[in-house]
Amino acid sequence: HPERFDLIVQDAYHADGVAAHLEAAAYYRALEAHLAPGGWLVNNVWGSDRSHLNEIQARMARQFANLFALSVRSNSNVILVAGQAPKPPKTATLLNRAQSLEHQAPLEFTALARKLRQLRPGPLALGVVDADTPF
Repeated sequence: HPERFDLIVQDAYHADGVAAHLEAAAYYRALEAHLAPGGWLVNNVWGSDRSHLNEIQARMARQFANLFALSVRSNSNVILVAGQAPKPPKTATLLNRAQSLEHQAPLEFTALARKLRQLRPGPLALGVVDADTPF
């Protein structure tokens, strides 16, 4: 049995791109096998190439029940958050956690939480929202 984690963070991109095996379907299957029940994969990807971004999102959506995206800046990085949780956190819970984190670290967690948009809902998940509307 593989070691399991609540959170796996991937940031493998650089100016020349990323190694192809780090975007393959088999790689996402392996990552999913290492997530604990309710665990999440956070994948920082380059978002300026929309076609490539759509391919990555499609691969991740085939592997994970829930997929969310957070655009960091226009034509820049996109953070994809994927997991198998049957139900993502409720909006109020997410915003409360974000506000609490802001007291611990000087980052704009609440603003980021409001920009989070759902790409692929799980069976009990919230509906799809646009990037400027809190869900």
